[in-house]
Amino acid sequence: MNETNDEYHADTQWFSSSQVKCFADGPAMYHLRYVQGVRQTSTAFALGSLVHCMFLEPNEIEDRYSVCPIGDRRTKAYKQWVADQDGSKTIVSQSEWDTALSCCNALYDHDIAKQIIDADGETESSWRYKHDGIPCKLKADKVLPNAHIVFDLKTISCCTVDDVRRSFRKYKYGLQAAHYVVGAEHIFADTRTDRFQMVFAFVETQQPFRVLCFQVGSQTLDAAISDWDVLLTDLSQCSMLNNWIEPTQNQLLSLEI
Repeated sequence: MNETNDEYHADTQWFSSSQVKCFADGPAMYHLRYVQGVRQTSTAFALGSLVHCMFLEPNEIEDRYSVCPIGDRRTKAYKQWVADQDGSKTIVSQSEWDTALSCCNALYDHDIAKQIIDADGETESSWRYKHDGIPCKLKADKVLPNAHIVFDLKTISCCTVDDVRRSFRKYKYGLQAAHYVVGAEHIFADTRTDRFQMVFAFVETQQPFRVLCFQVGSQTLDAAISDWDVLLTDLSQCSMLNNWIEPTQNQLLSLEI
């Protein structure tokens, strides 16, 4: 589908991987984020978005971002410069721009990441599909239908194998992989000859800007798909009933330490 990021995220009737991951933290948290619309942003998220655009959609970077020439955001000069902008672009500092550029240079120097980004495929495209009748959507960084690969780029402050494993668990990237792989297999069912695989590239946001690429293992992916399937079904049920009460809300729980 041809839609903007804002249009994609505004449509919460079709469930995204982010929605499923949020629901994994509990119905009340999902209600806060996606029903009440209380969203959270962070500096790391903003930098990640900049790196994504610069690496995956370089032709869009000038239309989406503006680099402020004034480094100190506390000054009157900075505030005046921001006020003079038309508000159509995201404002970033020179330091943020330079960091994103270093991340992209590191990715281009990585054989696997560069091979994937240069390969034929769908970049930043969005799709809708139904899984067991449940409406789902996905917007992958890149899908390579012929190679049966879904690719996603992540930024990380420290890029070691152990750090990536911790991030994988903390940010529930397994659920994202499940959502994307199942979705790709629905979307490309007519031409698919093999199972899709999920490949993540992690790039460090500070020197030495290391890059690690991982293919999610089959056992990890199978377990994630099983968990995702249960969460998606529960999310659909809560949404239909408009019931966001936590299962343990009115229970007396046992705690042993």
